[in-house]
Amino acid sequence: MVVADHDITALLGAWRGGDEQAGKQVVEHLHSEIRRIAGILMSRERSDHTLQPTALVSELYLRLIKGTPSFNDRSHFLAVATQHLRWTLVDHARRKLTKRRAAVNVPLDGFLDRGGAVTHHEIVTVDEALLDLAHEHQRVARVMELRYFGGLQTAEVAAALGVSEPSVKRDSAFGRAWIGEYLTRTNFEGKAQSGS
Repeated sequence: MVVADHDITALLGAWRGGDEQAGKQVVEHLHSEIRRIAGILMSRERSDHTLQPTALVSELYLRLIKGTPSFNDRSHFLAVATQHLRWTLVDHARRKLTKRRAAVNVPLDGFLDRGGAVTHHEIVTVDEALLDLAHEHQRVARVMELRYFGGLQTAEVAAALGVSEPSVKRDSAFGRAWIGEYLTRTNFEGKAQSGS
């Protein structure tokens, strides 16, 4: 059942006011959208990945209930959910890299555009690039996160961030170039090939 945006906004307001039942309703109503985002994220992972979309969504719910809800509307909730899902994947990748230091060279264009698997090394490196990008261009970093970690479309990103669709397109182009330059600057390809 599709729930109107204004109904989600009202439930989010009640949740902020302390109504835990409203929070549960928000989660129930947006579960399919969250699963879609988790599915996009997991489709980029290797087939032998130890996290599954269900576990990723469960981890998200644990992260969300630990904090005080401060979501404004559906777009804001999904943007925050995407960020938490990204953090969960990055944390998982870091733990795996700690156990084994091997990495495979996968260029940035492959990470952003192909439907194939990405390595733990790549997830961590792109996350580091996004963190650096956010220091200089916070909105561009959020656009990149929502587009490529969350799989949100241009219109969804624009709504989540309160900007125009042309701004999202410009930010995406700039972000891709910036991250590509970051990977060149940090010698990502050489590190990946050497397995360090």
